[in-house]
Amino acid sequence: MEEITKHAKLNADNILEHSVGSSTEEGKNDVADMTLPLSRKLIKSFFLFEAISILRAGLEWLLASAVFAFLRLLARNRLAPFPRSAECSNCEECKSAKNLEECGEKLVSFCVSVLRDHFQVCTLIGRDLVRSLHELVLVPEFQGLWKDLILARNVDICRVVTPGWCTALSISPEMETQLLFLMNNVKWGSQKRYQLWFARKHLMVPGGEERIPDIVRFICCGYLPTNEVIQSGVIARWAVIGWLLTSCSKGYIVANAKLALFYDWLFFDETKGNVMNIEPAMLLMLNSISQYVDITNMLLEFLFLLIENYEVRRKEAIEQSVRCAFTVLVKKGVLPSLELLTCCEKLSPLLRQKLVAFLSSTTPVAAVEACLKPINEVSKAAELKKRVCSN
Repeated sequence: MEEITKHAKLNADNILEHSVGSSTEEGKNDVADMTLPLSRKLIKSFFLFEAISILRAGLEWLLASAVFAFLRLLARNRLAPFPRSAECSNCEECKSAKNLEECGEKLVSFCVSVLRDHFQVCTLIGRDLVRSLHELVLVPEFQGLWKDLILARNVDICRVVTPGWCTALSISPEMETQLLFLMNNVKWGSQKRYQLWFARKHLMVPGGEERIPDIVRFICCGYLPTNEVIQSGVIARWAVIGWLLTSCSKGYIVANAKLALFYDWLFFDETKGNVMNIEPAMLLMLNSISQYVDITNMLLEFLFLLIENYEVRRKEAIEQSVRCAFTVLVKKGVLPSLELLTCCEKLSPLLRQKLVAFLSSTTPVAAVEACLKPINEVSKAAELKKRVCSN
């Protein structure tokens, strides 16, 4: 790592990514041990020299990458110290707890120090910096950071789209390889055995589910399929995300995964945003209507909860961003008309009413009337909806 910094090697991001991934994988089934090899290999390397040395070498992205990788590691593992007996300090359990506590302190110290001293560099992470710090806001050191730096600047940070390479840092290289294989090569109807294989390897282990929100972010932002791939009959991104959501057994992980799915909607700007980042959520809602309408209802309900509660002071701006996301999805041809949702009789009537009112800014009475119109009175585009909802 020292040589990388001295000579400004251009492939240092790959080395960092694979170092983080391999260190995580070494932990096997022990969530606590996931962090220990990382502390030995990477934290020590970054503390061998000051952050300014990295910046002088022109490796701003390396410093931002390290901060983001460590923040996601902290958010997933919740590095709280294990309880230790007052009478015992030499057993293996106590030693492990002490090592874990020291590792957590080093991670927190490194992240807080770099964020305070080189905040502008860390904004290269984009809006997922705010998402990560939200999850760590109860950690005392991050509470102070949030009040001092983030509160006044989170609006500007959230306007910056998180780059795809950044989301790849929050999953292991092995996960990335297998996910890309699934979405590039596995045909519809053949995906179940590959999904089971992936789940047994990465999700059905202690701490495995905690990775699902980061996997969802990677699928939305880190992998953008070409038109050739989309038309080749392989399993789509939205279907993989739907499978991941139904694989969650813990409520807070489901909530974090849905937030990861809709996060770009909350700050979407047509001039800066990429429709491919918001496409999976829409296609998942649309394609679940025929057989899994509960998923569509769940996602729509969660989206409205986010609009109402995610950041109350910026509610109007978030509403405008979400409306823009819906509009751009139609404009870009992801779906022919929003009437596929607003006029679908399988959806919850209350959600249909809220959606129509939200999109049209009409009164509740007008929204109800719009929802109750027969499909053939709405428009020709709604005929496609009729076929989708009647299957």
